[in-house]
Amino acid sequence: MISSRSNCCVCTPGSLLRGTAAIMLLCIFQITNGHPLLNEVTRCSREKSRKTRDVLEKFLFPFIEQSKSNMSNACMLHKHKDMYRTQETSKKEIRRHQWKCQECDKTFRSEHFIDDHLTNRHLDTIPQGAEICLADYCDVLHCDHDHPVKSNHETNFKACKPSEMERRRHHCEAIATKCFPTEDGSEVATLHDFFIHQFCDAHTCSAVRNLFPDGMVGGKQILFYTMCTALALCLLVWYTCLYLSHKDTPRGRDLRRARPPPSQGFLGVFMGLFWRPKKKKLY
Repeated sequence: MISSRSNCCVCTPGSLLRGTAAIMLLCIFQITNGHPLLNEVTRCSREKSRKTRDVLEKFLFPFIEQSKSNMSNACMLHKHKDMYRTQETSKKEIRRHQWKCQECDKTFRSEHFIDDHLTNRHLDTIPQGAEICLADYCDVLHCDHDHPVKSNHETNFKACKPSEMERRRHHCEAIATKCFPTEDGSEVATLHDFFIHQFCDAHTCSAVRNLFPDGMVGGKQILFYTMCTALALCLLVWYTCLYLSHKDTPRGRDLRRARPPPSQGFLGVFMGLFWRPKKKKLY
């Protein structure tokens, strides 16, 4: 006779908890593993993608907006093909060492943690067609540099490999042909030549290579406004010192004595703000 106790399943709190956890992990695995971009997102570096995007935003897109033409829709650098562009807008830096996810309002201590969170929880925010990892074009677009507006960088001949530079240059020229087909018109051909000059010509092992020779749109205007602001501040400081030095001067019959001697100059006016000779008492 078989005991009825052998057919019973005894569930302890520990086994129930382990079973629930296993089911949850299985569900999460099925959800994430089923996403078509999971492997690509895991491979693609968000940090390098950010650097590449920054280069494009500074040294390519503004010139395209100024021109009368656009890049081809088949171009791999097109904004709508950028895998992480939409997710980058979902991040907000509240303060130092604190980031907020605007999809679920969770906060994180660093950008690295919020990047992992977006990968694990919000893969569905990546739009269809955004399958390009910009990190793959980091070396071609020189994102590993601080990308100054215009400067010369000496190449280390021991580290520079002509074969690698030649490979990068061919890759860069292929991107220019894909994004700006010369048969689409003179304006597109102009952008094609601009891209070659701006990005491809620097792939060389010559003594000096010029990164981003055309700079960025508005660079000269920014320098002009900066110099004008600095000049205005200098004039403001000068007239403030002049006003403070004459503020307490008594106005009497002989107004010429209220003026500083011609040899006093700016240094004398500046020192007069902090030190003044004692006036003699009249008896």
